[in-house]
Amino acid sequence: MWNSLAVIQKIIIIATCIVTLHEWEEQRFPGGFFDVMFGIWQIDLSNIDLHDMYAKPDIFIFAITFLALIFPNALFLSCAVLLLGVFEGFIHIMGIKLAKLEKPYTPGMITGEFFAVFSILCIIFLIESGITVLMDWIFGFIWLFVTFLIMEFFVWRTAGINPKEFPSKARSVIFNKD
Repeated sequence: MWNSLAVIQKIIIIATCIVTLHEWEEQRFPGGFFDVMFGIWQIDLSNIDLHDMYAKPDIFIFAITFLALIFPNALFLSCAVLLLGVFEGFIHIMGIKLAKLEKPYTPGMITGEFFAVFSILCIIFLIESGITVLMDWIFGFIWLFVTFLIMEFFVWRTAGINPKEFPSKARSVIFNKD
């Protein structure tokens, strides 16, 4: 069956495997990503249903990758998955700086960086081979941004963060941290 799939479907299947490993590394290792982020945001984890918290990103990842797989001709969906890979690589490096971690590692960083490298190589291949055009990447970015924002909204609500207060809280965390 593998040989009958379009190149873009093969890329998305591999990306789905990588992002699944990434979510496992990010959520299941001790001191996971939410522990680090809640430390940065100074949120008490004792009143939060972590199973619910973990489910939200997992549903987002499933939806974004599954849609790209079953609609391979809607190339912007696949572009969004690859842009997610680049974003994951970037955000994990930024997490080290934001959290001022002693070790240069955030939970999910190894697979996040691997996902970023894979995504960048696939982006180069798709552009050079003419499979995608600029509008695919623009719509992919918009799709990723909108779906990611929706997922984050539900994560913030579960964590007790009012989405309207998020920008001011983010500025205070980023600019006023020692």
